[in-house]
Amino acid sequence: MEKTWRFNGFGLRLPFLLLLLCLFNQNFELCHSLNDKGSALLRFKDVIVSDPYGALLDWRQNEDEEDQNPCSWFGVGCSHHGKVVTLNLRDLCLGGTLAPEVGSLIHIKSIILAE
Repeated sequence: MEKTWRFNGFGLRLPFLLLLLCLFNQNFELCHSLNDKGSALLRFKDVIVSDPYGALLDWRQNEDEEDQNPCSWFGVGCSHHGKVVTLNLRDLCLGGTLAPEVGSLIHIKSIILAE
């Protein structure tokens, strides 16, 4: 008796599997969307009303895969697991308020905003 492989419905399952991998693994290479840490940092940037030195210009969602990782953004420090652990924005004369989404950065150890 010969076994045959059946792939019925595989075409619909693959995109769903890729989506799940993107949601649960921020380092998955096929994912081009900004992770939740990046989204929280963008909300932080949105409430900054004054950035006289343009320090946060590279904080953006971009098609370029390199820019999707907030660990490559200015002033953002990450652990080797890709968790945001520090924000060092000292002496940048930033003006604004702290966005509540900063609270979702659960691995953060320090935020330095002093002038």
